[in-house]
Amino acid sequence: MSQVFGPIPPPPSTDTSTRDVKAVYIHCLGDRKILGLPKYTEVTISENHVIFTREKPTDISVHMGIPLLTRKTGYVDPRWADKKARVDYASPKNPMSNIKALYLNLRADVENEEYWGWADMEKWDKVIGTVLVARQDKKDITAHEVEGLARFCYYDLSPAMGELGEYIYEDYPKKSDRNKVREKFTKDFMCQAKFEECYGKLKAERVAAGKSSWAAAVSPYSQV
Repeated sequence: MSQVFGPIPPPPSTDTSTRDVKAVYIHCLGDRKILGLPKYTEVTISENHVIFTREKPTDISVHMGIPLLTRKTGYVDPRWADKKARVDYASPKNPMSNIKALYLNLRADVENEEYWGWADMEKWDKVIGTVLVARQDKKDITAHEVEGLARFCYYDLSPAMGELGEYIYEDYPKKSDRNKVREKFTKDFMCQAKFEECYGKLKAERVAAGKSSWAAAVSPYSQV
């Protein structure tokens, strides 16, 4: 009799004095294509979960004023081996691929221009797997909110950061000037107004597509 695996369970908490926090899994390609799980799944974790002590907030979310923590689950479902006996983990279509989680982790440290607009590929490479997302302030976050943030990073911020990188060195030879340009960029683009514009469009698209749960979706800024 084969064992049935469900969504990745959070570590059980034996401390009944702690409160629960709503977080979100961004499921990797294997979870979605092989197991049929949705891209985003809400989950309840303890306020003492390791993500709150081991992870640092992502650069972009800090600039946006809603610091997010992300952590690889390190979980590989045994059924992947049955479906994909010989997996090429160098391929972007490998079961551990998780592009949206990668883009949430683009670096945006104004002083560290060498890595501006790039994720840390030693950690956020093609072998990512399913990723847990939580707010650093331990307030609840929903699947819709994480989807909106991931979409904002992927479709809005990443292209804009790339475009900035194409001309900034030629137009601004001095590093101090480039830092000022990047500082202005973070204020103009990594902000509530730009995100709300993106999130509003996403919400309208989802509602129009008949996804009724989106009608009541709220912005993560509603809890700031």
